[in-house]
Amino acid sequence: MKRVIILFLSIAAISYSCNDLLKFDINHTFEGATDVNLSENDSPDFDETILIDATSNSDVAENLSRISEYTVNKLEFSISDYVAGNDTVNANIEISFSSNGSQIGEVITSDNIPLGQLSASGQKVDVPVSSASITAIQQALIDNNKVTIHFNGSVSEVPVSFTAHFFLTLTIGVSP
Repeated sequence: MKRVIILFLSIAAISYSCNDLLKFDINHTFEGATDVNLSENDSPDFDETILIDATSNSDVAENLSRISEYTVNKLEFSISDYVAGNDTVNANIEISFSSNGSQIGEVITSDNIPLGQLSASGQKVDVPVSSASITAIQQALIDNNKVTIHFNGSVSEVPVSFTAHFFLTLTIGVSP
């Protein structure tokens, strides 16, 4: 009887250990970009969207039924391809998120962003995402593996064109 119990406990321990071995994380930065092109006769306002689809990563797509969690590690943005009448065009922006057409989380605002300087530097800027927004983004990704970033605002003068890049760094937990 002791041998049966020991055998049963050994099998259970091995089984539990194997399940732990089958767990893994996928670390990936998803990038989305949008072009803003405002001509001389346009309003200085812009409103763009970027869809982040986690299934665009082949590891996520292959393990979709086993995804157990999404963890937002960082959200950054950068500006490139800046062209304007002068180098002092600034932007006041809002960044927000949606899932299935409904806004999630909080709106993030930033004023007087020097587009020309940011483009010339190639620098990525951290977006300060609140814990409530992070939770909402993670839940949206669990629910449908997608989240939309809304990027809108106004520039100090037109004409101007630039590309806004967003980088969402995630850790995706995959369970057995």
